[in-house]
Amino acid sequence: MHCRLNRFLFCLFVGLLAVINHRTIAQTTEADPRVRFEASVLWNLGVQAPDFIRDYQSVLGGLASSFGVPIGGRASINQYLTDEISIGLSGGYFKAAIRENYTYDAKPPSPSLGPIQNVTQNIEVATIPVMLTLDLYPARRQFTGYFGLGLGVAFGNILWSEEIQTSRLPGARKSGTRYEGSLIAPLARIRTGVSLGFDGSAAAKSATGIRVEVGYTFAPFRDTFFAGQFESFAVPPPERLRQDYVIDAGGVSIEVGISLLLRQRTSKTSPRSQF
Repeated sequence: MHCRLNRFLFCLFVGLLAVINHRTIAQTTEADPRVRFEASVLWNLGVQAPDFIRDYQSVLGGLASSFGVPIGGRASINQYLTDEISIGLSGGYFKAAIRENYTYDAKPPSPSLGPIQNVTQNIEVATIPVMLTLDLYPARRQFTGYFGLGLGVAFGNILWSEEIQTSRLPGARKSGTRYEGSLIAPLARIRTGVSLGFDGSAAAKSATGIRVEVGYTFAPFRDTFFAGQFESFAVPPPERLRQDYVIDAGGVSIEVGISLLLRQRTSKTSPRSQF
């Protein structure tokens, strides 16, 4: 399913580039050469890992139902192909985590895999998304909406460690690092937002503004994240923990940032045609 989705997104991206190239060649008037820089703060509202969370709760007795909402950042550089369309390169960073302390005390229907112990969990998913972007600004106005697509890769580093209260009771678990690894996942993103340009002369070589946007990113990290747990149990846990699990480091995000537009020649448009 993921392979089919990746192929579809790739074909869609290539098709859009072909349409854009045809439109650019067919234009009878030359577009204003412009470069746009963006920098923003982002909030990722939900790293998706339903199967991982299910077994984290049922087998390990964890209380968390999701990863925390991370704050991160993103920056990009974009070149306009036409007055309305730009392509660019974008990169960012954010870290989602589960950090909690609880007492393992299995209650039916969950089987007891050890005695009562205090457990401190630390699961960190650090993500660096890098993508090629395609943006559509349907109108060159001081205040305008926009829509964008992105394809690329996500570089991830996942660390999972447990600190467990020492116990001499039979079957007691010991502290340790359960997983530590670097992963790469395909990445696809859609976004939409509003660009609010600051007042200024259209003849100026630069213009600044504020952006507010909402986006959705698909970046599934896949590995046997629970496999290291088998060494910590005296009573073997369910065999399904050896399978691959998916932690999707994407999800819905909100961004607030600034834009800097650089013109390579004086604009001939009206004073309100900023972005």
